[in-house]
Amino acid sequence: MIARNFLWLSVAQAAILVVGLFAGIYARRVLGPVAIGQYSWCVAVLTYFFLLANPKIGVIALRDVARQPGLAARRFSQILAVELSLALVAFSLVCMLAAIGLRGPTISHLLILSAIALLFVPLDITWLLQAHDRMAPPAICQVVVKILTLPALVLFVREPADVTRYVWLAYPFQLGAIAYLCWYARRHRLLGWTEVRPTFSGGWPLIKEAVPLGVSQGATNLYGNFDAILLGFLSSDRIVGIYSTAYSLMMIPWFLSAALTQAYFPRLSRLHDNERQSAILTSDFLTFHVWLGISLAALGWAFGRHVIVFLYGQGFAESGPLLEWLSIDLALAFFSAAVGQPLNAWGLQRKFVQVTLVGAVVNVALNFILIPRFGVWGAVVTTLLAEGLVGVGCLWVRRRHVRILWWGITAKPLFICFTAALIGRYLASAFPGQWLISAMSVACGILAAFWVSERKGFVALLHRMRGVAESPSGDHDGVAPLTEQSGRSS
Repeated sequence: MIARNFLWLSVAQAAILVVGLFAGIYARRVLGPVAIGQYSWCVAVLTYFFLLANPKIGVIALRDVARQPGLAARRFSQILAVELSLALVAFSLVCMLAAIGLRGPTISHLLILSAIALLFVPLDITWLLQAHDRMAPPAICQVVVKILTLPALVLFVREPADVTRYVWLAYPFQLGAIAYLCWYARRHRLLGWTEVRPTFSGGWPLIKEAVPLGVSQGATNLYGNFDAILLGFLSSDRIVGIYSTAYSLMMIPWFLSAALTQAYFPRLSRLHDNERQSAILTSDFLTFHVWLGISLAALGWAFGRHVIVFLYGQGFAESGPLLEWLSIDLALAFFSAAVGQPLNAWGLQRKFVQVTLVGAVVNVALNFILIPRFGVWGAVVTTLLAEGLVGVGCLWVRRRHVRILWWGITAKPLFICFTAALIGRYLASAFPGQWLISAMSVACGILAAFWVSERKGFVALLHRMRGVAESPSGDHDGVAPLTEQSGRSS
């Protein structure tokens, strides 16, 4: 089940990545750094209002419905009432912020227009389908929406003045996606629509459970985009556009971590009382994450500046060096997600939020110190420091809750990918005209090293994910977990 879910999610997210990449290339080449900076600043600000409208109640509902499917109608009724009220409050606050006009009329107009998306939050039932292990329908729906949006983007967005069209183009397609998912849930009887009655009854306990997740996400946002918000006040829209371009391109591979987390979350929730099985499952979860995260970080650090110019042109060349060093954040973020996200599935979200809050506080403090002095490079440094601190904090929490032999899993990919990054950096500087061939060669080398060092454990992992190697008693027919084999071989 996990393998199938991860496959659907990964393929869908890869398709979304490709289509979104083309859309981003077109938008940046047409709109330019200034308009992109204005749009990115508004998106960064709105992330906090989205948390107000959606304090992660859907994650709690997903967990509950995965354990007890009969709770679906009740949880959706509560989500409708609570999140719709919160969305209206969030939209009103955005309008008030826009009326103040801190950054001029253009930014205020974009803020209000972008905030309309807040009103769609309560209608998204993706969590319901995921709770029933129906990962394919919402994934395919997202792909279709992205594909249909692309020709509309080319048709209606032609110059920097069309940045407002760039915002509202997404809304008709989002409404269509919501309608399809609701129809799917009704057709497959995942939700008894006659039982849905928006109610606040029982909503407060849900909010109390979800608040740590929302606060954790808010803290993550602080060390993810507060730097862009501060740059908007201390610098120009162009600098915000340069930085946000590097940051957003660095974050594209994050869909792999998100897909892994969504695929593993239901099963992690069901195994919350079985420490041995949880340890095995989370070790596999970490193994996938570290190989992916460190490999991507190595490639980004070695070839980032060439990728930026190739995709967006010389107008965004300043984003290249920023992307190279921001890519290190991928390794840190994949690691901290792999160690920390299982805590949410086990009902230990308060522990996770404490760690992310510490990272957020340190990040904000360092932003106020470093960005005024070092500008955009101060933002890069604070991002890396905050993510590293979160990873250390997650390890500290896991020492008390389902320990994990993280160094035995991490050491080998770290050494291999660090070596590959140095080789790639040399090849990119020595043969700049052949950087793409060099990048493909380095990527193939990392893939070959992974297969040579982990092939036995990887095959065993695939068997466990399919349920082939798992016996009713929970034994694994003598097949050691991937992490144990990694530890011995290292």
